[in-house]
Amino acid sequence: MKKKVFVLITLIFLLSAGSIFAETGIGAAFGYGIGGSNVALSLDIDAIPGTVQTVSMRFNSNYFGIGITDDWYLIDNVFIDDPFGWYLGLGFYVNMGFSNDFSIAFGARAPIGIDVTLLENQLVLFLEAAPSLGLGFNPDIYFPDWDIAGAIGFRFYF
Repeated sequence: MKKKVFVLITLIFLLSAGSIFAETGIGAAFGYGIGGSNVALSLDIDAIPGTVQTVSMRFNSNYFGIGITDDWYLIDNVFIDDPFGWYLGLGFYVNMGFSNDFSIAFGARAPIGIDVTLLENQLVLFLEAAPSLGLGFNPDIYFPDWDIAGAIGFRFYF
């Protein structure tokens, strides 16, 4: 019961927060990369124009991880004809992992993707690949921390 109330309150908060910021997009993404699969909250916040943020979680029986990305779209164009588009960007990531040891990694990424805009620009479906390269600590420093992540998701704009 408490879980249902928490989810309901969270949804009400997200919907009301979305109406405060014009053109705010909130959605979900499901991804897979060399580092494993994840589920993510995908945000396109009008307060940070031209960028898309994600907060992701990875987990299995003996691992839990949290990741944050922020991507700036250098190219965001119509592909062939409306509603199809494509984008290419640059961004950064920070990943933290909790298993036997705490690990953290950060670096740069370059997402490239395609999207479809539906429902009078209120719903965007996307598919992307994002190669990344960075530095990690587990507890020793290691380089490279690299991945080629793919994601499929959606954002609903208020």
